Amino acid sequence: MRKLLEHGLGDEVLLVVYPVLLGTGKRFLAEGAPARSFELVSTKAMPSGVIFNTYKVAGPLKSG
Repeated sequence: MRKLLEHGLGDEVLLVVYPVLLGTGKRFLAEGAPARSFELVSTKAMPSGVIFNTYKVAGPLKSG
């Protein structure tokens, strides 16, 4: 998925969040990848504490 987003080929991201504290983790995008803007489309919390977030790619990150 990282390569698809880095090359502008992905238009939606489903991010599943598990309620576990581990310290450090993996970066979502590789170091040096172009910054992107995402818009939250929907979120759903399950009884187990897992959260499903759906984002659409909103283009390059706007600064300033």
